[in-house]
Amino acid sequence: MIALTEQDQPTGGEKMRMLEQMADALEDEIAGLFRRAAALEEEEFVLSHEVGERQTEINRLLLRLESMRAERERVMEKIESISREARAIREEAFNTEDRSRPSKSMA
Repeated sequence: MIALTEQDQPTGGEKMRMLEQMADALEDEIAGLFRRAAALEEEEFVLSHEVGERQTEINRLLLRLESMRAERERVMEKIESISREARAIREEAFNTEDRSRPSKSMA
């Protein structure tokens, strides 16, 4: 280890200058950190805005999906209704055909 002699010790003026330089360096670092904080704040604003836009789009798509599901449900109900009607018509046609045929016992 190297021991400092009194000659190697900074004088009061030199010490003050060193402390001033250290304070300047810290203030420079502070200024850089402020710039970084401002850039992060701006990026946060942009991202927040983008999230809002995407949420609006998601909400619009959800409404569209809900509408499509409701339309599909109406179509399925119509299919069921028409199928019942078709069965009823076939049954009526079959019953009418049976009544119009002469029975074998009458022949």
